[in-house]
Order: sequence, then structure tokens, then C-alpha cells
Amino acid sequence: MKDFSKYSAIIIGAGDATGSAITKKFASHGYKVCPVRRPKSIDKVNKLADEVNGSVNHSHTKTLVNEKQIQIIQTQIEELKLSSSNPLAQ
Repeated sequence: MKDFSKYSAIIIGAGDATGSAITKKFASHGYKVCPVRRPKSIDKVNKLADEVNGSVNHSHTKTLVNEKQIQIIQTQIEELKLSSSNPLAQ
């Protein structure tokens, strides 16, 4: 299997079902994952991060508080796309 440990995945909308499953799947393949949820769900996203950290990978959690933070994430995604070492740039 390809080594994905140098890649990151930002999962926006890491909810209780699909988003959590996607987070766990990416982490199981070696990606560094960053699940993102709304502030009211901080306990749930922290629990998800603990599950991922305890099983397969290092995780960073984020909660969306305002439009400014959403713009920062969008900028980071665009920077990833421009990176020559990122498969999205190809």
C-alpha cells in the first residue's frame, strides 16, 4: 500500500456518522487528519480525535467558530493544492 503519512486530510463536517467514518478511514491509511465540527460539538470532535489517536494516527481537531476561520481553512487547502509534493497539484 502507498505511504500516505506525509499527507494531510481536512474533514469538514466530521459528524457522528459519515464524517467520523471518513476521518477514521483516512487515518487508517496513514493520513494526518483534521476533523472539523461546529463549536457546539467540541466534545464529540475531541472524542473522535482521541479514538483516532488511540488507534492509528495523530489528529488535530478544529471547530468552526466564524467566517474568518472558514476562510483560513480554504486558504490552507489552496496552498496544499499548489504544493508540488501534493497529489492534488498533479
